[in-house]
Amino acid sequence: MPNKNHSRFRHPLLALLACAGPLGSPLPASAAEDCDASRRALGNQIQEARLGGDGVRLSALEEQLAALNTRCRGLVPLQSNHDAVEAASRRVSAEEAALRAALGQGDTLAIGASQRRLDEARRGLEAARRGEAAASQ
Repeated sequence: MPNKNHSRFRHPLLALLACAGPLGSPLPASAAEDCDASRRALGNQIQEARLGGDGVRLSALEEQLAALNTRCRGLVPLQSNHDAVEAASRRVSAEEAALRAALGQGDTLAIGASQRRLDEARRGLEAARRGEAAASQ
């Protein structure tokens, strides 16, 4: 005669699995969207720190981005044009440095030219992120 003290399931692990649902189910779409939004926000803050020449803040933000990338790994596939995005990102960094130098010199013509080149580089970066052909350099 079966013992009445046992639950409906003879194996508690099977009961737990039945309640838990399928294993390895993908994370909800909102998790990927949260990671993407956080990456964009950190990216903007990193650009501001670079432009401001704030090395301490830049280091802290880059560590936060690395931690976010580790936590969100697998949620966002790598872009097929990863190299183009990296090249555009390096160009933005170089133009930001040139603008900082122009701001340090106080030359309004150089500042204006640097700002225009930086704006163009940022548009090229956004186009690369969207997978479009890079703007003419």
